[in-house]
Amino acid sequence: MPQSSALPARVTMVQAAREAGWKVTAPRRAFLRDLAAACSGWGGPPTVAVLAPPGGTPISGIISRARPRARISLLDATVEPSALHTAMAAAGPFDVIVDASRRGATRADLFRRTFYHLRPGGSFLVWNVGLGPRAGSILRLVLRLAEVRARPSGRLRGVAAQDEAALARSVQRTQIESRHLVVTCRATALSKLSEEETDAVLEVRGPSTGRVLHRLEPVRFASRCRVTDVPPVDVASSPRVYSRAEHFDVPAMSLREYRDAVCLPGQVAVSGNLILPDTFRHSRRVRMVNQYTHDIAHSFASPKQRTEDVPRLDGAYFFLDSEFRGHYGHAMTEQLSRLWAWPRAKRAEPGLRALMMVNRWGPELRDFERALYGAAGIAPDDLVLADGPVRVERLLAATPMFSQPQYVHPDLVHTYTTVSRALAEQAPKRRYPRRIFCARRGNHRACRNPEEVEALFARFGFDVVYPERFTLPEQARMFREAEVIAGYAGSAMVSLCLTESAKHVILVSSTSYTAKNEYLIGSVLGHRIDIVWCAAETPMPTDRHSKRAFVSAFTMDTEREGRQLADILSSLTMSEIGA
Repeated sequence: MPQSSALPARVTMVQAAREAGWKVTAPRRAFLRDLAAACSGWGGPPTVAVLAPPGGTPISGIISRARPRARISLLDATVEPSALHTAMAAAGPFDVIVDASRRGATRADLFRRTFYHLRPGGSFLVWNVGLGPRAGSILRLVLRLAEVRARPSGRLRGVAAQDEAALARSVQRTQIESRHLVVTCRATALSKLSEEETDAVLEVRGPSTGRVLHRLEPVRFASRCRVTDVPPVDVASSPRVYSRAEHFDVPAMSLREYRDAVCLPGQVAVSGNLILPDTFRHSRRVRMVNQYTHDIAHSFASPKQRTEDVPRLDGAYFFLDSEFRGHYGHAMTEQLSRLWAWPRAKRAEPGLRALMMVNRWGPELRDFERALYGAAGIAPDDLVLADGPVRVERLLAATPMFSQPQYVHPDLVHTYTTVSRALAEQAPKRRYPRRIFCARRGNHRACRNPEEVEALFARFGFDVVYPERFTLPEQARMFREAEVIAGYAGSAMVSLCLTESAKHVILVSSTSYTAKNEYLIGSVLGHRIDIVWCAAETPMPTDRHSKRAFVSAFTMDTEREGRQLADILSSLTMSEIGA
């Protein structure tokens, strides 16, 4: 009688360990018991990450033998942090993470960087800890986290303290044994991804998550902008404000397609356990943040709005939302710089529409938005403003060519030219002033003596204008036809991108204003910029960014920088004067 095939008898963790050549001592037995418990109760095969030294570890083989259906990722714990984060983001989230790295003093850092790759209820096991002087930083860390959890909650100063408090809150239970630790996770955290990390994750996961449709290789170019500081400044005294790159190392630009991504108001884009790089206005910064996410750690965050059970949008959409959608300055710099990819994306997907989200600026697109995106080639019917979170069947998104203060791509000039010409053609045909001063009213970066400043410019033949009182086509025509453009540094001056040709620019700025939008625009268009620095009422700290200082009011000292400004104005050529 033929024998019937049968599944092999189930092997316990202890049996698998013995087969692997382990001598099962009491501490190892306790570890294997907790490992078996951590791998159980998931309603299916567990997903396990094993962090190992370069030579590997028998623990991954033990798990595979005892749980043959488990999805196991054996990861080299010694690779650089971004590579490890990418690998875990691509394979996660995990039910179990085992640290078998034996990395000693660096294990606490490894724990901080990898713990959030667990799903809620998942277990992080640290093998071979020990309880004596050799216990190392990981045991001290988990004991300190227990102390932090026991403290009354309050406002915490500093990113490190906030991260530690978030980590403490994310720990559900800690179990300390003679040779190992078990830490259970209660948090739901998504992996932040940089541009480069995203391309690597998509390559691993394949088309079911997304793909790179087009890529521009990195480029290095020299700024074409000439800057004179008035009065001359000491960059070393406040490098955050005054330093400017003479060369830009521009990263690769990618046009990507994501499958089944969730978009939320505030420029938040999520795919499963991933927060996509298109969420972050400054994706090249050391720490990427978005005010519409809960920032949990350096590489982890969670959306402030739900991502489950949201309406679905079928078809293809181009991600054009902004953390500040409806704000002129952000639209002209950040959103416009993603539209280098729109023509290519539209050709590939003729039914493609541009997706933005309702926010505090109102339930409708503003007039300048319609004009701007129309000039970039997006038809009115292709502009979609969603009133809440949506799940998009196919989401196309592009790396921005402008990310201040890190870089600007030289090819952005093509987008600027296309938009500027299209807008100017719509403007009324009339005479526009040869010299303009862009004035500003409001509390942010308010000039305390605007009458004196504007009177000085008017004395030298400048028309004092408020750009927001003109349509966008009129602004484009005004900036294109002016020979000298002056104004208070800020949003009004980002219309410099509409000039098409190089201009002489004069900025009046607070010494605490760190944004470099005008310089980046000038770097691709060749503007000459004289910056008149006026003392801010709130100085910018040298070691950190202060929002209060960033928007600080200032006064132009007419006896100091005022006289130097008058010298600049009196030296304008007859051509620039327009005589």
